[in-house]
Amino acid sequence: MASNLAFADGSIATIQYWENGPRAYPKEHIEIFSEGRALAIENWRALGAVGWHGVARMRMRQDKGHRAEVAAFLERVATGGAPLIPFAELETVTLASFAAVRSAREGVTVALAPAASPPALQQPPLA
Repeated sequence: MASNLAFADGSIATIQYWENGPRAYPKEHIEIFSEGRALAIENWRALGAVGWHGVARMRMRQDKGHRAEVAAFLERVATGGAPLIPFAELETVTLASFAAVRSAREGVTVALAPAASPPALQQPPLA
């Protein structure tokens, strides 16, 4: 499945999900192109850069941020505060997912309205 996204600022993205690739090929492969430059991330373990001065090829331990995300969530539950991910972002991602499914099923382009920013959430102090 492939989804093409166009953003209000003119940038675009293509998201592809495939199940039929070989196991030896990186499960997650991200390419970023900007102003004649390119970055490639493979399985969150390797970064390659072309045209980005001062950025060398890097190899790193895979870190998708799950531990840090859980730790931040638990800290927020314990101490209170604003949501870690604003509701408008969660809503936008959910609507985009539904639009991708509809587009695939019906073979149509689905436009999403810009997300409105909700007022700041006021939370009572935790007892």
